[in-house]
Amino acid sequence: MIMNELLSLRGYTITKMDKLETQNQNIRNDIIAISNRLDYVNMDDDKSKLF
Repeated sequence: MIMNELLSLRGYTITKMDKLETQNQNIRNDIIAISNRLDYVNMDDDKSKLF
């Protein structure tokens, strides 16, 4: 009985960890996309200063 509860808890924990890892990856992707946009905006600002 205790072993079944431990296995169930292990499965629950792994599922939660997988969900968190997916969320973390999505956040990383969003940050990279925002960073790329900011770099693009900064490049446009630098170009406008040349003229």
